[in-house]
Amino acid sequence: MSKHYKITLLFGGGDPSRLMAISQYADVLKYTGQEFSCDTFIWASAWGTNPEATIKANRYIQMIHADYECIKGWNFKYKKPNKCTHHVAVGKHVGAQFEKVTSNTIDQVIYNLVDDEVNHLVKHKNDDLKLITVSRISPEKGFSRMITMLTKLNEGNVKYTWDIYGNTSSDYAQGIVSKLSRFDGVKFHGVLLLYL
Repeated sequence: MSKHYKITLLFGGGDPSRLMAISQYADVLKYTGQEFSCDTFIWASAWGTNPEATIKANRYIQMIHADYECIKGWNFKYKKPNKCTHHVAVGKHVGAQFEKVTSNTIDQVIYNLVDDEVNHLVKHKNDDLKLITVSRISPEKGFSRMITMLTKLNEGNVKYTWDIYGNTSSDYAQGIVSKLSRFDGVKFHGVLLLYL
């Protein structure tokens, strides 16, 4: 996208050293309420400070990427941003749960291997599928559903390698490591450290 757009990544939290790793592709700035103007604003959070008051855009897209059925026990209340023009989900499951829990509509779904579309992968038995995940290993990230995906890949004789980078120290993460390590192609690498 950087060939066609000037991209700015605004972050409010997270590990700045990791976020800076993409600075070769985009401007990376800590958001402190400053004003911006752009063609498209993509907001990757569904809670916290809503920056739409200081960011002027033609389209306001909100990425929906958490399992909202799982997090509803967190006393989470979704309030649609006033200027939101599109909700884009990172998979059918996430989109369906978001619609169920919030009564808002998903406008578009991005392809996700965990969804039923994984069945088309079994037609490509000669290709090695390479998967990489860099994520916090926690319930809302959907790791428990990965067993279904891996089972389907094995049943279809699809060769794959799946490298997972994330903190494996929590009890939940240890349980996931135990369950997914039964699959030959899965490798856990711990936290990914990036140095610039």
